[in-house]
Amino acid sequence: MGECEDRLVRYGGHAAAAGLTIDEGQLSHFRDDFCEAVSIQAKEHALEPEIVIDAEVPFGQLNLNVLDQIDMLAPFGEGNPRPLLCSTDVTLKAPATKMGKSERHLSVQFAQGNKTIRAVAFNAADWCEELNETDGPLRIAYRPVINEFRGYKNVEMHLVDWKSV
Repeated sequence: MGECEDRLVRYGGHAAAAGLTIDEGQLSHFRDDFCEAVSIQAKEHALEPEIVIDAEVPFGQLNLNVLDQIDMLAPFGEGNPRPLLCSTDVTLKAPATKMGKSERHLSVQFAQGNKTIRAVAFNAADWCEELNETDGPLRIAYRPVINEFRGYKNVEMHLVDWKSV
């Protein structure tokens, strides 16, 4: 926003949020200048996507006791994200399906050995077809959570990414 400050009355923020005040007559000019500045910065700082895994965990170790221990690290948020785990040699137990009112999310049952765990991926319904067409084992990155429904608790995953091995 600093590169467009001549279009703003004032601005400020931090790494996770920003705010600004602008005269209505400057909005279109600001939009153009801002998009150009972001485009230039994106080219200068082109980064490869990276996922930093906290630990590799076999499904057999994911139980309510372990998740209770993970939850002791809370509160989770911007400066303290829920741990990101990975598991390898994972297969689909059943085809992935789209879920939610607008079908923007994904639901899938993964298996490793004789243990099956449900995973959801928010705003990732576009993975559905490719995931179902994948042949062979997968490597998955996820955040484990406890799902509580009608008094019953079980381990689930918030799927972050996946890769065919």
